[in-house]
Amino acid sequence: MTEQDARQLAEWNQRIEAEARIRLWEPDQVPESGSGMGQRDPSITSFLPHPDTLAEGRKPGALLVCVGGGFVIKAPHEGWPVCRMLSENGIAAFLLDYRISPCFLPTILGEAKRAMRLIRYRSGEWGIDPERIGVMGFSAGGQIAVDLATMFDAGDQNSTDPVERVTCRPAVQVPCYPAVSLISRDDKPEGWRAWIDKMLGPEADAENARSYSGECNVRVDTPPAFLWGTCDDFLYKYWPPYLVALKEKGIPFESHIFSDGPHGLGLASDHPTARAWPGLAIDWLKSQGF
Repeated sequence: MTEQDARQLAEWNQRIEAEARIRLWEPDQVPESGSGMGQRDPSITSFLPHPDTLAEGRKPGALLVCVGGGFVIKAPHEGWPVCRMLSENGIAAFLLDYRISPCFLPTILGEAKRAMRLIRYRSGEWGIDPERIGVMGFSAGGQIAVDLATMFDAGDQNSTDPVERVTCRPAVQVPCYPAVSLISRDDKPEGWRAWIDKMLGPEADAENARSYSGECNVRVDTPPAFLWGTCDDFLYKYWPPYLVALKEKGIPFESHIFSDGPHGLGLASDHPTARAWPGLAIDWLKSQGF
């Protein structure tokens, strides 16, 4: 981890510790609790819209927000500012504090699924529409969003935990310059191996990679998508196969690929063209009933 990465992770941790965090599980029920190397138990933080932003008598929708960071850090600029932007536009946001390395993607995806179930289970308490709960993710968080949108389940009706009996299907997905594919990270085998080691662990093989690659898992009940990024982003070439897979399954999507700009723009407030994406996303979300 670089010095900059360490500072960024320290900033994230400091800000999260100051929040009123909502645990995903009780402390003695957290799955793989020994694998987190002393990390906090996973949680969400709520950003509920002010009543003045809502139409009279209307319950707001909500988005689970998953920041990026390559599963080794977590990017604050993709968290708090984004959640505030959503709540100011009448959409509830729940910021996911997921565990990172040495935890791998299957564990992290399990945390996102649990967060979706918990938000839906407690939707009455928070005054949100249980039918309008989606997911938004940035970079590595975009991988979480895509996998959640293609690998959700209806819940375990035999579970003694009422939260586990709730579906984790998101109503919409908003992948922002996402990681999507684990099949071919780049043109060099060693690059692919390094990516798989980071995401799935050194024992993972090509079959494991395919099972977590969004373009391979799109199904007819995958939720509608809004995807954006830039042509300069190193992940750009992995988005078209996912969009093609959505189209082939008849899943509506809207995509905005801006002509330039680096990876990790967040709200892109200072970018001359990409700064339009929040407004475009809000308009699209409103068209989806949010």
